[in-house]
Amino acid sequence: MSQNHDTLRRDLDGLQKMAIAIGVIACLGAGYAWTQDQKEFREAYLHSFFFWLAPTLGSLSLYMIHQLTGGRWGASMRRMLEAGMRMIPFLALLFIPVLLQIDQYYPWADHSHGHDVILAHKEGWLNKPFFIVRAAIYFLTWFLLAGVMLRVSARKDEGDLAAAGKARLTAGPGVLLFALTMTFAAFDWAMSLEPHWFSTIYGAIFMVGQALLTMAGCIMMGNWLRKREPFAKVFKENIFHDMGTLMFAMVMLWAYTNFSQYLIIWSGNLNEETPWIHLRTSTEWQKIALALVALHFFVPFFLLLFRKNKKHASILAGIALLMFVMRWVDIYWYIGPAFGGHGEQADHGPHLHWIDFVMPVAMGGIWIGLFLQAFKNKPFVTEHDLEMSGSLQHAHH
Repeated sequence: MSQNHDTLRRDLDGLQKMAIAIGVIACLGAGYAWTQDQKEFREAYLHSFFFWLAPTLGSLSLYMIHQLTGGRWGASMRRMLEAGMRMIPFLALLFIPVLLQIDQYYPWADHSHGHDVILAHKEGWLNKPFFIVRAAIYFLTWFLLAGVMLRVSARKDEGDLAAAGKARLTAGPGVLLFALTMTFAAFDWAMSLEPHWFSTIYGAIFMVGQALLTMAGCIMMGNWLRKREPFAKVFKENIFHDMGTLMFAMVMLWAYTNFSQYLIIWSGNLNEETPWIHLRTSTEWQKIALALVALHFFVPFFLLLFRKNKKHASILAGIALLMFVMRWVDIYWYIGPAFGGHGEQADHGPHLHWIDFVMPVAMGGIWIGLFLQAFKNKPFVTEHDLEMSGSLQHAHH
C-alpha cells in the first residue's frame, strides 16, 4: 500500500510541476499584457478571479452539504474537497488587487459619474470602506468554516467516532452562513458592476455555478485517479454514476435559476431590469447566450440522461470537461458586458482579447499547483476513515 501511495505522489509531483510551470509562463504573458493595456488586463483578471473562486467555495459548500446528507459520493471526493477548501487564503490574496483598484472596476466608486439618483440612494451600501470591510468578513467567514471542517476531518483520521456528529452540527448553520455571505459577495463583487440593475436570485445562480464547476472538476480528477492506487478501489462505476447524477441535477438547477431570472425580468418589463437582459440577448452577446443554452444545458442534459454515460468514466469526464469550459463562458457572459464588451460600444458585443485566455491559465496553473500540494500532503486513505471504507464496499458491490 505504501508503495502505491509513493507512486501516486510521484505522479502528482509531475502534474504539480507542469501546472506551476504553465502558470508561471502565463503569468509572464499576463505581466506583458499589463504593460500594453491595463483595461483589458483588469477585466480578464476579475473574470478569472470569479472562475477560480468557484471550485474553491464550491468545495466548501459541497463538503458541508455532504456532512448533512451523507452519501458515498462525498466520501470519494473528500480529499479533493478538502484540498479545494485550503485555497481560500490564496483567493483572498488574489482579491487584493481588485480592492486596490475599486475605482477602475466599479462605477459607483468613481465619484466622477456626477449626480446619479440611484447611486446616491445606494451609497449607504455601495461605498469603498464598507465594501472592503464586507469583503474581509466574507473571506474570514469562509476561512473559519473551512477550518472547522478540516479540523473535524483530522479528528476522523485519528479515529474519533464522534467527529461525524460534530461535523453535522457545524455544517447545518455553516451552510446557511455560507449561503448568506456568498449571496452578498455576488451582489457586491459582480452585480454592482452594473449598479442600476438588481436581481434577488443572482447569488443563488453563482452558488449553483460554483457547485457545478466543482463537481465537474472532481469528476475529471476522479477519472485520472481511478487508474492509480489506492483510488482504483474507490472510483468504480457506481461512484461515477452517483457523481454524474449529481452533476445532472446541478445542470437542471442552473437552467432553472437562470430561466427564472429571465422570466421574471421579461414578465415584469421594468426599466431598471430589462436593459441588463436586453444587452445579453438582443445584441452580439446573444450568440453566447444561445451557446450557453445549447452547450451548458441541452447537450449535457441529454447526455446525462443515459446511465451508461454516467457509469463510463471517460465519457463522464468528457461531459465534465465541457461543463468546465462552459462555466468559463457563463461567467464571461455575466460580467463581460459590464465592461462594455471590451470596447466603448457595448452593443457591439464581445471582443475577446488574448489576455482573456492567458489570465485564467495563469491563475489556474498556480491554483492547481497549490491544490495538488494540499491534496498529496494528506493521507489518501486512512485506517479509521469510515466513510472511505463505505465507499470501498460500495465500489466492490
